[in-house]
Amino acid sequence: MADFIVGSQTAVFSLAEAKRGILPGGAGIQNMIRAVGSRRAKQLIFTGMPFSASQAYEWGVLNELVEAGGALDAAVKIAQNIVDAAPMSVRYGKLAASRGGEVDFHTGYALDLAAYNEAVKKPVFRARHLGRARFADRFSRIERSCPKCAAIFASFALDRSFRALLPSY
Repeated sequence: MADFIVGSQTAVFSLAEAKRGILPGGAGIQNMIRAVGSRRAKQLIFTGMPFSASQAYEWGVLNELVEAGGALDAAVKIAQNIVDAAPMSVRYGKLAASRGGEVDFHTGYALDLAAYNEAVKKPVFRARHLGRARFADRFSRIERSCPKCAAIFASFALDRSFRALLPSY
């Protein structure tokens, strides 16, 4: 599932597979139910009815609705904001948000706490107290002197303790 979707005002959406005698693939059914609710999703899935970008925005399918031709620029701007954020915060925030939405509130909150507790153990995360320029300088020195430490930035593997808290499906 996409983390967010930016759409142009001229975009048109549909799950037209029913008109072709097949089912939506790529988790289209599940994503649509979660985005617009069960009843509206069923109508869209059963009929293959197209819907406008403004409807998609009103229904929560789109996070942002932009002028025609501006979707890529808007998405790149969001991506730049993500890149400018602290990598560990984004990484663990994404994990907690993605998994937390699949479980009850209290379990989701436990995932939030587990993600936070794992993230603050990382030396990179502790650097949030440093100024941005000082942090960049410090990271470049770490990168030169300790490739293993620098790999923390690029690693997408979960720590065992956090992974154990995730629901299995």
